[in-house]
Amino acid sequence: MLYGRPPSITWTEEGHLRVSLRLTEQPDEALTMATLRVMEQGDRYGHINRLDWQAIWTDVHVKMPEEKQ
Repeated sequence: MLYGRPPSITWTEEGHLRVSLRLTEQPDEALTMATLRVMEQGDRYGHINRLDWQAIWTDVHVKMPEEKQ
């Protein structure tokens, strides 16, 4: 399984929507490129590198719903 768990969607402290994917193995080139094309649609993106796992994320700048503020 490429992704260790389903994608997570959370609100950042700045009020942005963040979509994160945990990677548990090295994807092939086609899957890597497809994932990056989706992730680059966000307003900013990056990665987290830990000893036993990695994750990629993208933030989408949208207005936080009133009940989340």
